[in-house]
Amino acid sequence: MTAVKGLVFGVQVSARYLSPLQSAVEQCKSIENLGFGSIFFGDHLAYPDRKLQAPNTWVMLGALAKETTRVKLGVGVTDPHRYHPVLLAQLSSTCDVLSNGRFILGLGAGEAMNLDPYGISWNRPIARLKEAILIIRKLWLNDRVSFSGEFYNLKEASLSLKPITRPHPPIWLAAMSKKSIELLASEADGWYPMLHSPDSYSVLSQTIRSLTQANGRKDTIERGLLLYANLADDDATSRREIEPFLQKEVSKQTSEISSFTDATKGIVVTVDSLKDRILFGAPDTAALKLKQYVSAGVQHIVFRPIGPETSRQRTIKLLGEKVLPTFS
Repeated sequence: MTAVKGLVFGVQVSARYLSPLQSAVEQCKSIENLGFGSIFFGDHLAYPDRKLQAPNTWVMLGALAKETTRVKLGVGVTDPHRYHPVLLAQLSSTCDVLSNGRFILGLGAGEAMNLDPYGISWNRPIARLKEAILIIRKLWLNDRVSFSGEFYNLKEASLSLKPITRPHPPIWLAAMSKKSIELLASEADGWYPMLHSPDSYSVLSQTIRSLTQANGRKDTIERGLLLYANLADDDATSRREIEPFLQKEVSKQTSEISSFTDATKGIVVTVDSLKDRILFGAPDTAALKLKQYVSAGVQHIVFRPIGPETSRQRTIKLLGEKVLPTFS
């Protein structure tokens, strides 16, 4: 395969599985050394499996800003329900400055498991998300901001620490639903969906292009994708390892998390039903599948390793050593 201009591969690190916590930092340094272009962290207060740790994502990103030198660092994703948009703007500016302009702010509509147990209201999430994006961007670009909205009101508010990225750090949306896609087309800089096949991704990407142009914007939205991945020396081993994960985690989440529900509506969760929406197999098999995603318009693929702990480390290593070089 030949090099693809502008193509970026990253890893979404699941610190929930990495103990002691310092091992997550060491893994991220290894990911950078393997040649990946980005590292993302999810942002959770807890997980359905309460045995899994949920460290603060912003603290982790601050540590990684000083422990890495090249990779983009992203939140994949957070929400404006747990964090006031002024705080999100400040946290993002801090990460951007510490990382010397390598930060990506990923936002979503919110998930019940991060909100309902803590009594955090998240009514009208898309409308709230839109206001949050407007406020964050205004605070990054202006010395004083006044804003009167349905959810937030600012009077001569200021943010003294500005990001160093110009004009500002990119704002990505984990857009899956019709309303969130419309918001993406009008306000966001990047798209970060999940559980897409190359075909479904291509169709929705064209929809985004049409909506963006209808809004009078030039379509410079970066096409990202969060892609579940398990690589092994042979296809059979990889397939065998992902079945328990799909049944335990994805099956449960499809009924509880709106982004999963939107992506897998009408699908019974099995390896066969999701084979076009996840990445598994030997390195050669994975490279061919990734080529389909690139042809569908994906510009920034972030792998989320799945399976037993040993397979997650193996997946990152095989991707870095066997797959990424075929694209560069």
